[in-house]
Amino acid sequence: MGTIIQIDCPGCGLSEMEFVGVGMMGKGTALVVCERCQRFVRKQLPDFQVPQPGAAYQCPYCRQTAVEVTSESTESVPCPQCRTTLSILEMGSWD
Repeated sequence: MGTIIQIDCPGCGLSEMEFVGVGMMGKGTALVVCERCQRFVRKQLPDFQVPQPGAAYQCPYCRQTAVEVTSESTESVPCPQCRTTLSILEMGSWD
């Protein structure tokens, strides 16, 4: 099952709810932050492939390393707009 996460930035007020991970039909999405492009990027995952913790992602626009956003992020995840550390809370599951 995938995870619903609430993303909030105390610095600029950014607030988003995202559906990440893989559902029962095998379709899924990873959400990453590209600091260079200053944006969130949604990456489609190959069917039935659960993302590995700490997996390396590249931004499709600039090819720089991007940081994955999950409720279990062990590193601080920067806000794409102001670079303040994001608050990430798990809100539930999706299927």
